[in-house]
Amino acid sequence: MDKHPELFEKNLIEMDPPVKAFMPRLKYSAKKASVEMLKTFLEGYNVTDAVKVYKTLKKNGVEVDQEIKQELLELVCFYNEEQVCISDKLPKSRMYIV
Repeated sequence: MDKHPELFEKNLIEMDPPVKAFMPRLKYSAKKASVEMLKTFLEGYNVTDAVKVYKTLKKNGVEVDQEIKQELLELVCFYNEEQVCISDKLPKSRMYIV
C-alpha cells in the first residue's frame, strides 16, 4: 500500500468499523503540518511522523494542547520512539530456534 497508494484510493470493501492500520497512510509534509495532522498520527500510532509534526509545530510557534502533548509522550514512551510494524506482531512471521 505504501508503494502504490493510488491503487487503494477507493474503498472497495466496506469495513465497519474502518480499520485504520490497513488504510492508506497520511504522508508527513512540513508545509502541511497542523495539530489535526498530529492528532491523526497519534490515533494511527504513527510514532515517527507524530514526533516530526510536533517538532515542526514547535519550531513554527504553534501552540499544542496539553492533552495532545500527553498523548504524544505516552505513545513515544510506550513504543520507545520506534515505528509500530504490524508484521512484527504476527506469530507466524517469527522464527523459533530449537
